[in-house]
Amino acid sequence: MTLDEFRLRLESFRFDVDEQNPKNPMARVMALIELYRSFDSQERLFANEVLAEWVLSECEIDRYDALALIREFKIGSVNTALNELRQRLLASTS
Repeated sequence: MTLDEFRLRLESFRFDVDEQNPKNPMARVMALIELYRSFDSQERLFANEVLAEWVLSECEIDRYDALALIREFKIGSVNTALNELRQRLLASTS
């Protein structure tokens, strides 16, 4: 599986969860946590790449999902993306 295929898999998973739980936005986060927990080491590497992308996304939902997973699993490999987001936020408030 390539990173692009994995990214599509995650997007499809989120869409499916949202379709099944239209009135429960936390269902997506909880489902993503369970999915991430089930990943093997290669899948986690891909997931961490996608999470780094989501952190820097213009889409608030992407950022929210990414930050929830990063916090839950204490994912340190996304620190560069988190620092970039912090710089963006600091620049936008000054």
